[in-house]
Amino acid sequence: MKFGAVLFDLDGTVIDSAPIITRLLALTAKEITGVERDPADMIKYVGPPLVWSMGDMGAVEEDIPHYIKFYRSHYDKVMVDSPVFAGMDDLIRDLAEVMPVGLATSKKLSGAELTLKVKGLYDTFTTVCGGSEDGLTADKAEIIARALEGIGPVDGEVVMVGDRIFDIDGADANGLKTIIVSWGAGGAEERERAWKTADTMDELRELLFG
Repeated sequence: MKFGAVLFDLDGTVIDSAPIITRLLALTAKEITGVERDPADMIKYVGPPLVWSMGDMGAVEEDIPHYIKFYRSHYDKVMVDSPVFAGMDDLIRDLAEVMPVGLATSKKLSGAELTLKVKGLYDTFTTVCGGSEDGLTADKAEIIARALEGIGPVDGEVVMVGDRIFDIDGADANGLKTIIVSWGAGGAEERERAWKTADTMDELRELLFG
């Protein structure tokens, strides 16, 4: 199958942000509940919109903006320290030579753009779409829809590459297939919902280039 364009998620798909994010989410969870949390227990919050994560950690709705600010006050200082997964930068550059490549992430747009610029990948993307700056608006289906608009008409299907159920649901809402990478934060049940799963960078390359 020849694809006309590819959309990528960022956290857990392109960059290995889980170690930093889980540590700071555990800190935020303690701020919310007063209870120490193991960063390993925070892995399910890598990828989803922050509004959902904060609520699931116990924050009441009216306090969610406060806890998002608390989290980001720490995360913004170390956000760009997360490395790109080995081989992903070469894959994205190779794809960009033959088709449009877009980014659709729930991370705030300015953070996504800064991360890509620091990693030297920003100019390889035809379009970069993210969540709102306050973290309160990050619907994946809407973000993917904007990314599709940014890419424009293409010759062939567009496929979404991500690591979580939010990527699958957002892609489904836009009529796209999803490839889930197993090196991200998603679990086996999430991967079963995907069109395809890639366990290695070589497998992902083969799926995308056909």
